[in-house]
Amino acid sequence: MVAAAKRIGWDWGGDWRSFKDYPHFEMTFGLSTADYRAGKRPKQTQLNVAMTKIDALQTNKSEDDEMTTEEKAAFKALQDRVIALESANKLAKVPAWAERACVNAKAAGALDTANDGSYDFYRMITVLDRAGVFGMKGGAA
Repeated sequence: MVAAAKRIGWDWGGDWRSFKDYPHFEMTFGLSTADYRAGKRPKQTQLNVAMTKIDALQTNKSEDDEMTTEEKAAFKALQDRVIALESANKLAKVPAWAERACVNAKAAGALDTANDGSYDFYRMITVLDRAGVFGMKGGAA
């Protein structure tokens, strides 16, 4: 995936020096974050070149790109496993220790609902709340 994305001009977060963001791909067109904040945007010719590369990938698809029966079965098994893991990871209700953090996060607009979260989800919301991210330093209401 990384090699394919790089071939069409995308940058990969796994190449970043400080924070490695492996699932992150972006096309910056040579502009920095500061450039974008200052209102700079890619030139139309740059966008056209990028779209031409992307379109070429879509039109060059061949039947070799299709999954085999074995690959389809393995992919289906993987999907079923992910669904089972996600279902098993959900908690029926918000843990008592995370209730205040969820209320604060919802009041701040960071959550639309606190239902069906995982233990790790509630732990992260609580840490963010205690750090004052939701506007209430230390998680106080």
